Formats: sequence, C-alpha cells, structure tokens
Amino acid sequence: MNIKLKSYFLDACALIAFLLKEEGFENVKRIMIEADDEKIILKMNQVNLLEVYSHLYGNYGRDAANKALDKIKLLPIQIIHELDAPLYEALVAGLP
Repeated sequence: MNIKLKSYFLDACALIAFLLKEEGFENVKRIMIEADDEKIILKMNQVNLLEVYSHLYGNYGRDAANKALDKIKLLPIQIIHELDAPLYEALVAGLP
C-alpha cells in the first residue's frame, strides 16, 4: 500500500524558535518527532535556511551559526534547493 504523507514547510521563525527554545518551540519539536517517525514530511526552502543562518550569525557569531547548521543537517527536514512554479503555488496556497 502506498500511503501519501502530508508535507509541511517550516519557515525561518519556526526553526529559530526550535533551535533557541523560544516560545512555540514545543510545537516545532512535536512536528519534528512526527517527521522523524515518518508520519509526515517536513520541508524547508534553502532561502529560509539561509535566513536562519543569517539570524544566528548576526546575533551569535559564525561559530554558533555553523554549529546550528550542522545540527539542522541532522534533523528530519528535507531542504528544497529550488523554488519552481508548482512549489511556489503550493506555498502561497498555504498562506492564510
């Protein structure tokens, strides 16, 4: 049986909250666990990843940003390296 899993996209703020244990990080942690258990697919565009890196670099320095990037690479997040028209439309459709 081929079951199609739901895909969710993380934005930079959600991942920053998770990494820094800011308000709402528990929600992100919960979806990380679901992705790790292969109940959902968790994605993030590389532009958002760059935003996370830039935020950490600006506030905590290069070493902290690089360590966070190494940690992110171990998380159950698929990094999307392109933003083609169907992906763009899917992201826009998900906006309130």
